[in-house]
Amino acid sequence: MNRAKGTMRLTLIGSIVAAGALALGGCGGDDDESDITAFCDKVEEVRAAEDPFAGLAEDDLDGTREALEEARELFAEVAEVAPEEIQGDVEQTQQFFDNFVNAASDAETPQDFAAAATEFQQQAEEFEATSDRLEEYTDENCGPEEEEGTE
Repeated sequence: MNRAKGTMRLTLIGSIVAAGALALGGCGGDDDESDITAFCDKVEEVRAAEDPFAGLAEDDLDGTREALEEARELFAEVAEVAPEEIQGDVEQTQQFFDNFVNAASDAETPQDFAAAATEFQQQAEEFEATSDRLEEYTDENCGPEEEEGTE
């Protein structure tokens, strides 16, 4: 039962991070060809990066906090080079993810963390339209992300 709760917590976190990652598929600067190229290069770098949540134990709050901070830094790097065309969606995405990371940082127990993740999972569902727009923009300009297991 405890293992199932831990797995659910990591699944919720993964869903929230995935929503942010997909949404940050598009973000900041002038909308010319070089900005799109820089953006796509950064998106590919982030896609190729090791999953910061891989191998985390279900009760590893410190490791989860570190992984969230690492994910936030990756998102910020993408936002710095992305086209202005979708800046509003990007700002909304960054604010959403920052709010989650801040709430998660206050968690003192795995149960607190699970409660924060559940609350933000519900908000992530409301955030779906923004995420879909940014994912579509990224897919159109950079190509879709490869499915896991297809190498």
